Amino acid sequence: MRKKLNVCVSYDENIIRVSSEKDLIELHTLSSVPVNKARQDFAVWLFLPIAMRLNADLHIEGSGTNITVSNAIKMSQIWSIWMPSHFNDIQISFDTILPSSLSEEYQEDTLCFYSGGIDSTYCIGKRLEIYKNAPWLLTVQGMDYSYTDETKFNHFIEKTAPFVDLVGGSRFFIKTNVYHVYNKYKVNTKQSHVSHIFALAACGFLYTGYFKKIVIAADYRLDQQFLVFPWGSNSATNFLFNDGVTSLITENDNIGRSEKIPFLMKSDEMLKSLTFCVDKKSRPHNCGVCSKCMRTKLMFLAATGTIPDIFIEKEISKNPFKSFNVAKRSAQAFIADLYYCAKNNNRLNLIPGLEAVMAKIKNAKQNKIFGLFKK
Repeated sequence: MRKKLNVCVSYDENIIRVSSEKDLIELHTLSSVPVNKARQDFAVWLFLPIAMRLNADLHIEGSGTNITVSNAIKMSQIWSIWMPSHFNDIQISFDTILPSSLSEEYQEDTLCFYSGGIDSTYCIGKRLEIYKNAPWLLTVQGMDYSYTDETKFNHFIEKTAPFVDLVGGSRFFIKTNVYHVYNKYKVNTKQSHVSHIFALAACGFLYTGYFKKIVIAADYRLDQQFLVFPWGSNSATNFLFNDGVTSLITENDNIGRSEKIPFLMKSDEMLKSLTFCVDKKSRPHNCGVCSKCMRTKLMFLAATGTIPDIFIEKEISKNPFKSFNVAKRSAQAFIADLYYCAKNNNRLNLIPGLEAVMAKIKNAKQNKIFGLFKK
């Protein structure tokens, strides 16, 4: 008999508890918008990667739509083909199926995920420039910042406040231990980061019916997504996060990260609010030494010819690619993006070693492809 993962949801003031027999995921909300307690579609997205890992059908003790059911089943089938040794296709069910055409009151404003990084800052800043109205912002604690680290997260809120004030929208927060649970099941692999899209989508769909669209910035340009494949947040599957009432929209998959840099230079508020450092001791400030800070400095240099004063250590090291694992597809995507940005802007001379590392990647790929044909 096939295994079944039964999940129940309980609500206690600003805490939502989503639990199975072995796991408890908590979502603490700080928001002026109430969560939608009428449906529990969000719980499917929260537990889907766990159920796929366990090869267990997922049942939510609550209400949801048939569209969530069909989309989640399709999602599991896609991931089971992409990563057959890691994920399995499963069935989805609810206690009660509700129509997707619910008579709920909608907010016409858009809900945007905001992390303080280049992608989300560009996405929100561009939306403000184009549509002239302030979106709602949602930041999730428990991903870049530990679920329990209130001090660091409060510093993050303070650092990003200038940009939030510039946008003029309302920001709310969700704190969750979901990453701790995902790590238990090794949802991510050494090459592929998968879990973040499920965690974010679940948090966003807590507010289904209050927002018609939930916007997430693309991690990579569409062609780059082919290079880093399989990657959690992508244009091929993100559209399936849709319950028939609210849908997840992926924006800016037509532009690479280095191409976003000139826009960010337009505003001191955008620049000074940027936070992307992976050094936990320095975060939310940007150390300028870690691999992510180093690559971001290089992007600024390639795109604009200058490095803004947003790093603790502003100088470029003599061998900036030393800490990069070029065997990782995500690193290859970054280097290719950086290389062509510098080449198109006639700034290859500003980044010594870039041409050599790009040639190394191309040669490795060429030899691999040749080897496949030779066999």
